[in-house]
Amino acid sequence: MKHLLVGFFLLSAACSQSGSNNILASANAGDAHAQYQMAVRNVNGEGMPKNLAEALGWYRQSANQGYPLAQFNLGHLYQSGTGVEQDKLQAYDWYLKAAEQGLREAQFNVGLMYKLGDGTEESEEQAFKWTIDAANQGHADAQFNLGVWYGRGLGTEKDEVEAFKWYLKAAQQGNENAKVIVGGRYFSGHGTSIDKIRGYAWLQLGSTVTAEKYRAHHHKEMSDVELEKSQALVDSCRDSDADEPRCL
Repeated sequence: MKHLLVGFFLLSAACSQSGSNNILASANAGDAHAQYQMAVRNVNGEGMPKNLAEALGWYRQSANQGYPLAQFNLGHLYQSGTGVEQDKLQAYDWYLKAAEQGLREAQFNVGLMYKLGDGTEESEEQAFKWTIDAANQGHADAQFNLGVWYGRGLGTEKDEVEAFKWYLKAAQQGNENAKVIVGGRYFSGHGTSIDKIRGYAWLQLGSTVTAEKYRAHHHKEMSDVELEKSQALVDSCRDSDADEPRCL
């Protein structure tokens, strides 16, 4: 199971001194986005010394105005105990506010907190609800977790075809664990039809020790012709303009 997202500070672009002054003026005038920018600059030391206490104040002002990125980062500070006393209940509350506004990273974290009973009551049904919301917005780790949950029947009915579908979506976004699972399932026909050529290609695209182990295991099942076809698939992916895994 994936762990909670850590250190997701969305804005880190440096700016000029005049730009900083303009942002500060806007933040002092109550602009929620500018307040968020000031918080991030204080966290990262962009144009100023790092100051978590100052960042916390700006995050609060922005978050209290309903700015979802500030709500998410404030949740992270409480979840990790960075610059503030760790408080999982507060972390959950702020993540939830951002999740309800559609921020997929917050939806993913809320789903995990429900799954683990971390800062809120444990609920597989709520975990599934929030995770599928994040997955439908393209969050790769949420897609991977849905593969796990459909495969095990956690928070939903067990469905190996759905499990494979979500593993594949995650693999197509570069999730290394999903590449190995998709490759293995093409060999076993678990939730999909058997396709050794495509399965071995996925294992070739994997960069982990586990992918290497599975490549070695399945290599003996492949004929020379199948290995050539699989390599051709990998080469076509690497030569394409698309992101490498998306062509499979």
